[in-house]
Amino acid sequence: MENIVFDRNYELTSEDNGYADAVYEKAIEPDGFFASFGKKMDAIPKIIVPEDQANYEYLLERCDQFAQDHHGRIHAVVDYQRFHSEINLYLRMIEFDCEEDMSLLKDIGERAHYVCITPEEGGGFRIHIMINYFQELMTDEQCDYLKYETIMENAELADLLQIPGLTQEQMEASLIMKDIAQTGIICHGDAPFVIWREKEGGSVQFLVFCFPP
Repeated sequence: MENIVFDRNYELTSEDNGYADAVYEKAIEPDGFFASFGKKMDAIPKIIVPEDQANYEYLLERCDQFAQDHHGRIHAVVDYQRFHSEINLYLRMIEFDCEEDMSLLKDIGERAHYVCITPEEGGGFRIHIMINYFQELMTDEQCDYLKYETIMENAELADLLQIPGLTQEQMEASLIMKDIAQTGIICHGDAPFVIWREKEGGSVQFLVFCFPP
């Protein structure tokens, strides 16, 4: 009986990837999109998401046990400067060889927001697990506007992406965003009151933050 073999090659050549490379290089410049957008998001008031907090604590306990079982190292942090939580596992080799280990993979897939495995310079591997943990007090539409605004501040990037202009509704949402971005407060425990108001005949949502004294 013959082996059943499946081979495909989806690797990109440098020629195929020229456009994506140009956009990426422009976006990662010191004063580019990622740096500017990050600063704007940092200024938005935030709350700790209870579900993400519970997921972090659960995965931390599981990953700590995995590090012990596989004689590795673990480093984890809830980062109040970059507003996320992360768990890093450092292992000489990566293997999941029992039901308990396999269930950890499933838990990471269901509870984390980002996972990356990279080789370490001195040998071994790092499993980087990120959980958002914090959430900005803003709507999806307002977040989209911030992205738009940041892209439009860089004429070359905007030209590469061929970004269209704002609608009237988006312009109105942008005025709200400018007010929100000035507060820069992290909320934990007693969260501010949030009043949502929907514009008649439209979907623009207005936020009013009333912080307790």
